Amino acid sequence: MGRRRDVSADLDVRFLSGEASSVADSGTTGVLTELTAAAERDGYLTLDDVAQALGTDVRDEAVVHMVSELVVAGVEVAGDDLSADVGRIAPAAARGLDPTRAYYREIGRRSLLDKEGEVRLARRISRADAQVVRALSRSIVAASWIRDLVRTVFTSERSVWRVVDPPGLEPTADDAAEARERLRVGIVVLEAQLRGFDRLSARLARRRAGRRSVSGPELRLLHRARVRVSRAVRALRPARAVWSRAGDQVELAWHRWMTSRAVHLRFDGPGRSLGRVLVERRDPRLAPKGIPDPPEVLLVLRRRHQAAARAGRVARAALMEANLRLVVKLAHRWHRPASGLMLSDLVQEGNIGLMRAVEKFDATKGFKFSTYATWWIRQAITRALMEQSRTVRVPGHLQEAAQRVRNAELELGRQLDRPPSAAEVSTYASLSEDMVERIVHVPQGEQSLDEPLRNNSFEDSDTVGTRIEDPASPDPQASTEALELRAAVDTVLEAALTSRERRVVLRRFGLDRRQVSKPLEKELGVSRDDLRRLESSAMEKLRHPAVLRRLAPYRELLPVPRA
Repeated sequence: MGRRRDVSADLDVRFLSGEASSVADSGTTGVLTELTAAAERDGYLTLDDVAQALGTDVRDEAVVHMVSELVVAGVEVAGDDLSADVGRIAPAAARGLDPTRAYYREIGRRSLLDKEGEVRLARRISRADAQVVRALSRSIVAASWIRDLVRTVFTSERSVWRVVDPPGLEPTADDAAEARERLRVGIVVLEAQLRGFDRLSARLARRRAGRRSVSGPELRLLHRARVRVSRAVRALRPARAVWSRAGDQVELAWHRWMTSRAVHLRFDGPGRSLGRVLVERRDPRLAPKGIPDPPEVLLVLRRRHQAAARAGRVARAALMEANLRLVVKLAHRWHRPASGLMLSDLVQEGNIGLMRAVEKFDATKGFKFSTYATWWIRQAITRALMEQSRTVRVPGHLQEAAQRVRNAELELGRQLDRPPSAAEVSTYASLSEDMVERIVHVPQGEQSLDEPLRNNSFEDSDTVGTRIEDPASPDPQASTEALELRAAVDTVLEAALTSRERRVVLRRFGLDRRQVSKPLEKELGVSRDDLRRLESSAMEKLRHPAVLRRLAPYRELLPVPRA
């Protein structure tokens, strides 16, 4: 079957992208050609190579856009993210240098940002995120996947905060109810728009199957339906992690198209990133099932998404690198050797808080990023100290409440000149009395049972564990008394009773240590009446005053015999 381009799908791409010519900017085509040729010759490029070709600094926005185009074209650009630091620090460690010092040396080379630079990077991140959302929301594959994800909030009791971002660190039940209601209304609108797009797409597919041409007004209707789907998806306000997973779904759909042998890519230009990439249809019977987006549309959306995501990563990395020294400063301030956490661990925890600050920073508020990031870094470090410095983990809210109670006790003790009561502490700390009582039992620290005792009065081998009473172990005095009683009873029974009577008494009062499996009358070869007579005779002998005098010291421990 001959190759045939789907002209209607190509027109759909023109409506989608707003252009039908080259995807490369005409002003940078020459530079892009030179860089592509250099990458084919050397195998990779560096940020300095890109900046030198453009005649600007590596932090310039033009470098970011050029790097995005090069990455989309399959060119490896080294040094555009934080992974380059690992490559420089690892050889330093191999040469015998301290990895921590090597890390400090690397971050010390990073130039700091002024407020204008922070705002510029924040706007670049916001613009890149908006471009990612715009590209993915136009994909029906991504929109359908987000619809299915939102459905799980109502069908499988999935937390609503796994779909949308919470308004704060500790969202309330009212916040969750409001978010669920917004999703409930938004999912109805999205499903309606997806059904409308499916009906229109099916109608155009039937026209194409019948070898009939698709008019421009019909393609405009399809494009407008796609735009309505995009608006409905964005109205749900999914979290950034959701958009990232939606991008993975688009990549999977593109991979299925490329491996189906139903299409073939052809590059209309001298380089893989120059000119237009043409999608040639082969056998339609090999097309993958269940993918509503044609390959031409996925190609455009995928390239847009990759370029925007790469620009966002580069801008985030630049903003983080410029504030790594702030993390080290705060980690030094909060580090305590007794906490059990190394300084490098606190630095890494602070870096996690810094990444969170980069995601949450809003430059339109007018604050510097370092001022905003300090709170997130401190929160991450203190949370790590609370959760990881103890052998037995105590919940963070209990530790925070315990600190409030301790501060209240100190303050009230100074004011009242006496220890405050639980009611006074609960009122001052804005906690219930039950919570104050619970906090009293929160452990303040741990001590190893194998820790040697420092007191010189004990032996060197004594540990804390050897000086702690085991409540499950038997009382030594009671054990000694029980042994003496058993010896005295054995002596009395041996002297006062016959062998048969002694066996009857031992079995009757549970003193027989042997394990027997048959009744006593069969074991002795007597009847039950004879057994009762033996027991009666034995008890009469044991009631003799001479026998009782021998057992008088143990009278309180002896069982009371039957009359």
